[in-house]
Amino acid sequence: GFNGIELCHQVRNHSRWSLLPVLFLTVHNEAETVNQVFNVGADDFVSKPIVGPELVTRIVNRLERINLIRRMTKEREKRHKMESESWRTIFKASPECIKLVDAEGTLLGINPAGLAMIEADETAIGQNIYAVISPEYRQAFEDLNKSVCRGNKETLEFEIIGLKGSHRLVETHGVPLLNPENGQLMQLAVTRDITTQKQIEAQREQINLLLKAKVQQQASVAQLGQLALLNQDISALMDEAVALVAQSLNIEFCHILEMLPSGNVMLLRAGIGWEEGLIRQALLSFNDSLTSNTLLTKEPVIIEDLRQETRFNSPTLLEEYGIISGVSVPIFGVDSAYGVLGVYSPQKRIFNQDDVYFLQAIANVLSGAIEKQHIETSLRQGKEELENRVAQRTVELVEMNERLQLELTERQQAQAQFSGIVEIASDAIISTDSNQRITLFNQGAERIFGYSLKEALGKPLDLLLPEGSVEAHRHHVTNFGKSSTPSRKIGERREIYGKRKDGSVFPAEASISTLKLDDKIIYTVYLQDVSNRKQIERMKNEFVSVVSHELRTPLTSIHGSLGMLATGLIPANSEDGKRLVQIATDSTERLVRLISDILDIERIESGKVTMCKQIYQVSELIAQAIDITQPLADKAQVKLSVEKFTNSIRIRCRSRCDRIIQVLTIY
Repeated sequence: GFNGIELCHQVRNHSRWSLLPVLFLTVHNEAETVNQVFNVGADDFVSKPIVGPELVTRIVNRLERINLIRRMTKEREKRHKMESESWRTIFKASPECIKLVDAEGTLLGINPAGLAMIEADETAIGQNIYAVISPEYRQAFEDLNKSVCRGNKETLEFEIIGLKGSHRLVETHGVPLLNPENGQLMQLAVTRDITTQKQIEAQREQINLLLKAKVQQQASVAQLGQLALLNQDISALMDEAVALVAQSLNIEFCHILEMLPSGNVMLLRAGIGWEEGLIRQALLSFNDSLTSNTLLTKEPVIIEDLRQETRFNSPTLLEEYGIISGVSVPIFGVDSAYGVLGVYSPQKRIFNQDDVYFLQAIANVLSGAIEKQHIETSLRQGKEELENRVAQRTVELVEMNERLQLELTERQQAQAQFSGIVEIASDAIISTDSNQRITLFNQGAERIFGYSLKEALGKPLDLLLPEGSVEAHRHHVTNFGKSSTPSRKIGERREIYGKRKDGSVFPAEASISTLKLDDKIIYTVYLQDVSNRKQIERMKNEFVSVVSHELRTPLTSIHGSLGMLATGLIPANSEDGKRLVQIATDSTERLVRLISDILDIERIESGKVTMCKQIYQVSELIAQAIDITQPLADKAQVKLSVEKFTNSIRIRCRSRCDRIIQVLTIY
């Protein structure tokens, strides 16, 4: 048999009777006995002699307490069940990966989005998650997991390799969570795929690099152009040219080959990367070579892999230096080809069209410098030869200006594309139910329309539309919901507009998609405010117009001066003739400065260029403006006169003197 204490112990450990209330009736009241009674699980203790009403009251109270505990337990279990079901719903429906990982890296749980991300099924649960981490990130992820399992919060960007071989860049946020089964901390992590985001960032960086390279190349062309105008030493100019090209293209080898009078031998006139003893000494064969192919076709020749080249024999010099890829462009002289400008790399490299344009621009500057030197030499031989050379140089300057203007337009288009990529991140995303009431309103929508999330939720979509387009939009959405097309662009035949909180209307681009869940339809609109883009297009047109006008003024002055010389009315060697030549030279230098100013626009906007105060004599500036416009006035039989100043007048301005001359010339 059992005594009371043993019986109580058996009842408390029995699965069926464990909740049965136990009341001890005993003659003992020592502290040791009382402690022993309660330690085995007794609910109450009554000492003899027993009073009937007191015993009944204690039993009733104990039964009521047990019932209360049972009700509270059931309610707690019910709440726990509801919370568990809510968690499971969120866990399964989340579009991002949610997973549980223990301190050893074992995957304890993962939602469907996470399984899709690692390209696995539920058999992955219980496996080590480190297997899908790229080797170069594995140690970092292990460190993160251990840190979280020690109670810390961590974030990490890393790469995973799915079980089917796909690579994804992801970002994970891990927090510690107590494992109820073993009482140890595990990692609860939310991981999202940032592959597309990183690709956009990489594209943005690539565009920045391309724009930077473009600016560097154009600056090099302008710098070489200035040197060509100022420097009389053609050899020094060519040395500077190969140095600028090598620096701008980050290329190992660059050279300029000059065709000697014999016509079948080329001289290594200037170069970077070759042995010092070869420069201005090495003679190369012209026949069946890369050089002959370049000069005969009069077009750039791009070499992707010299080892597989079939258009010409591989030059001995390039083979000796292990050249694989390169570009060769022709340099034209006055009456015939001067030679070639080439860049080469011992690694396989892809040269894009911008690289070719840059080399052609450098070759054109060199060609112009060569012609300039020839013209300056020929000036002493007579009037007719001088006029022909100057006219030819002027035509080439006009062509150079047109090419620079075209390249500037291409650069602006590239900048517009870059701006479009950046604007994607701030698009409005709005979802509505089948009654076209707003159910989702992201931060981009708040910024564009001016409504807060609280103000927009539950409101009809008409809130964001101009009054004249409400009915048409409702009709469009209704018809779209009946179609089988999952998505469609809005406003393909006409512009669409949105209405902000302040009542202002703005142009927009938008697309709509549907998601059908059971008998419900969810419409999602992706909208972009294109107001800035419209304004930029207007500003671009105005900018091109202003630049064209600014470049036309010095060209007109050059044309007028040379026209006066060409008619023979003013001899070239006379004082007036020399003055006209000087005017043409000054206007040419001004044209070069204007082109340089165009290339400096970005630096001015970024605050890297400062304007200095200088004091100028008004009469001198007016005299220079008269000199520039005098050929045009003479041609039009207009007399220009300036009243004498009684006192010397000086002005202070934040500009260069040619800015004031520019204003005086225009007006």
